[in-house]
Amino acid sequence: MPFLEIENLTKRFGETTVLRGIDFSMERGEVAAVIGSSGGGKSTFLRCLNFLEKPEAGKIRIGGKELYDADKQYTDAQIREMRLGFGLVFQSFNLFPQYTALENISMPLFLRERERLRQQGTFKALKKQRQQGTFKALKKQAQQICREKAAELLESVGLSDKAGNYPCELSGGQCQRVAIARALALSPAVLCFDEPTSALDPELTGEVLKVIKSLKSADRTMLIVTHEMAFARDVADKVVFMANGVIEEQGTSDEIFENPQSPLLRAFLKKADNDLRGD
Repeated sequence: MPFLEIENLTKRFGETTVLRGIDFSMERGEVAAVIGSSGGGKSTFLRCLNFLEKPEAGKIRIGGKELYDADKQYTDAQIREMRLGFGLVFQSFNLFPQYTALENISMPLFLRERERLRQQGTFKALKKQRQQGTFKALKKQAQQICREKAAELLESVGLSDKAGNYPCELSGGQCQRVAIARALALSPAVLCFDEPTSALDPELTGEVLKVIKSLKSADRTMLIVTHEMAFARDVADKVVFMANGVIEEQGTSDEIFENPQSPLLRAFLKKADNDLRGD
């Protein structure tokens, strides 16, 4: 049974259908690269998986369990819970400029812990009993645990020496590595990347791709929208070519790059090769 299953995912913006009934699956620990020209639906696909856009139709299952069905109604709290299944690294970093690198990572950890305690009624009970000292101590302890976890994640992306730096004090590549660490913080079932190097200068691209490559492991399931063909070929277990809102073709790296079947894919790869050579 596939780890991630997507069935008939459909998204419209007004009269324009951007995703036309996407069917897709991945195994646990698999890395899939999504390639294709701009406007083909790649980023919208990721945004729907992360519930930043609401699909008009479709189902999403993780580990055999239904996570989402477009025919059902969900509360905001349920949507927030669903989002925990996916982590998303944006092409433009989306870091909070007023927080340090460490704080950008520790904040979602603390918010999750606070929500857990809220659901348990811990915070509410302490306030009601006017145990302010205990309440403050519990909050401080939670913040310290989250900072320690954030520091470990910063070290994993090679930025332990930048914990106190603000985004404006970091290079684009460093900002993206902080964003990757933040996405990892909540241990998502599927880690998604939306063109993670498109906003970077060429000399900074390599450091980010190196970190992404290091994340590939037996239990790290990743879905990467990328324009880096060499990277997709080297890292991905599966390559997916999207065009006109559908999955036009998918297969192993060798199948896609060495023996493409779709005329659209052949034309796309030829153009990508010409762009690389400057023709």
